[in-house]
Amino acid sequence: MYSKIVLTMALTSIPCYASESKVSAKQNSHYHDYHGYVDCHSWAAYLHHHPGYKPYHPVTDIKKHGCNWGTWVTFPQKIEAIQVRVGHISTPLELLRSKDFLVIYKHPHYYEEAFFNYIVDKRYTLEQKKIAAYAMSRHSYPYWEKFCELYKKKEIELPLLELMLAIHITNSFNDCYCKITLTKEIKRVSPTLERIQNNIPKDSSLHHHLKSILVDSQLPKSWHKYRIHDSGDISRGYYTADLPFYDILTDAVREADYVINCNPGDSEFRLDNYPYFLMVMEHPVDYYPAHFELGPKSKKEQDTSREHTSGIDVLRYKGYTDEEKSMTIFGMSQLGVTNSLESSGYYAFMIDHAIEWYKLGNLSVHHLLELFICNFPTFYKYPFFILDYKEEAIQKALNKFIAEPTIPEGIKEVARKVKDGTLATKEEMNYMQGYRTFRKTHFTLYETIVPRD
Repeated sequence: MYSKIVLTMALTSIPCYASESKVSAKQNSHYHDYHGYVDCHSWAAYLHHHPGYKPYHPVTDIKKHGCNWGTWVTFPQKIEAIQVRVGHISTPLELLRSKDFLVIYKHPHYYEEAFFNYIVDKRYTLEQKKIAAYAMSRHSYPYWEKFCELYKKKEIELPLLELMLAIHITNSFNDCYCKITLTKEIKRVSPTLERIQNNIPKDSSLHHHLKSILVDSQLPKSWHKYRIHDSGDISRGYYTADLPFYDILTDAVREADYVINCNPGDSEFRLDNYPYFLMVMEHPVDYYPAHFELGPKSKKEQDTSREHTSGIDVLRYKGYTDEEKSMTIFGMSQLGVTNSLESSGYYAFMIDHAIEWYKLGNLSVHHLLELFICNFPTFYKYPFFILDYKEEAIQKALNKFIAEPTIPEGIKEVARKVKDGTLATKEEMNYMQGYRTFRKTHFTLYETIVPRD
């Protein structure tokens, strides 16, 4: 009976989309004509009152008109915003002043398709493509041969190929502080470098530079200017890899509580925090590493430090509050927005292991429900993995979940609806699919760009 009450309350209390919210546009003091609900530096206020993607109005000429953070922009507009924010660069480290650059730099796989469409587009300058190459250089090794393939197909010119390889190769060797380590790393990638070398003109400077790397086991001196090595000084206070997930999580819980329990129309309603949790939600794979086996952790390891906490750790261990666990689950709701394999693999992993964590007392009945229905009112109310309900991994995980005798029947019924593809209405599923398509070409701007002459 309790589980049915919990289920009923949860289903009736979650609103549909923000367009159906009773909060008026006047109360919000956010207007569509000004690029969305973005004048408050709070991810929670932003999502709570966001109108969704359907009433989206494309922005134009960011350099002239500026653009507020939270606005959805295309990848070329992302690069334009970075360029406006940073100006002319004399060293790649200056790019770290842009939060939008840092977000791409930290989550390159999310922007991969848009990046490759961008560099073959003749409308953009070499300087702009250089910024894109720097932003995508953190995990560059798989890209090297793809760059060469684009050159062979005459989709990019040799100067751009050399520029991108110089940026990506030097940045990939950032951690090689000694000759021995560098030599070892060069030997590891030498087959790739040799294949590239065989496909470019022998009289080109790039051919000469690659030969120097392969023969002398050292990077060309002229390439050192392309190296990105952040000491933390330039990007301090911005979105860097040093910001622990747990710190983001605790701020997110506090902001969500503040937004839900106050009137957004109040004059004092403003949270001057960067929307870090929104970045987590939109790049969840990097914060919920479900691609490894969960080995046991000692009690000492669990208690000594939370600096390297991941979403998995929050759910699988005691010591985290119910609110933190709920917020962690909500943070996974956009898994699969840009890649359906992420939702079928990673979210299936979460459902599978949630059974164990529930039986250990680390997840509550309400947490199980939140795996299937978002616990925070926003313009979507279900996690996006439900679009991929037919995938084998999801079906298998749901079957295991439904077969577990300790899980209340009311929660199992929700899981059965997910399994059958009937939890959301046809209209809601179409809405979510439309959002998935939209987000393949539109990305969140994380920093307000002021108008320039």
